[in-house]
Amino acid sequence: MIFVLDLDGTLIDSSKRHYVLMKKILEKKAPEILFDSEDFMNYKALGNSGKKYLISKLGLSQELSDEIMEEWRSNIENEEYMAMDELYPDTIQFLDALTRKGYPIIFLTARNNRKNTIKQLENLNISGYADMVYVVSPNRATEEKIEIIMTYLEIGKEPIIVGDTENEYDTAYAAGINYFILNRGFRSKEYWNKRDVITLDDLKTLSDIISR
Repeated sequence: MIFVLDLDGTLIDSSKRHYVLMKKILEKKAPEILFDSEDFMNYKALGNSGKKYLISKLGLSQELSDEIMEEWRSNIENEEYMAMDELYPDTIQFLDALTRKGYPIIFLTARNNRKNTIKQLENLNISGYADMVYVVSPNRATEEKIEIIMTYLEIGKEPIIVGDTENEYDTAYAAGINYFILNRGFRSKEYWNKRDVITLDDLKTLSDIISR
């Protein structure tokens, strides 16, 4: 078996940079708006986009919302904001459990900046766990992830995906492979329950399963 692990919302808690950057942009482009970071993240965790939040929840125009989201996308992977990311408390325990069992580990993430991703993995001291790191385009995340998974299936490997969003779930479903989905990242338990998907609250539970 090969464990294919997502980063954001799975191994890495990157929620802070998402709401800090949004708050900063709104202070500049819509200073009259009172921004609630918790409300923003909870709304997105239900499967809604940032743009929908700006329009539906904050009442901003589509034009202004487009401007805000473009600036957000342009800056979200800058080193300044990526430095805010932290490992979840159970990440190292999980990676150690996989390593002890001798399972190969692949990091597979949808981001735009591969260079900053590799640097972040080194700064967080987890780059050494990965046998391979793949960075796919957020615009074609599911399609590119499926392509990568299929290359392993074609050589007789057995990938298992661990993630927190529909990208990982849809990839696993399309490829016909096993998966574990977390409900603590960028999609909530409520979101997954509506899709009738069984989820895990954390990686510790999965570490215990693997260690048996």
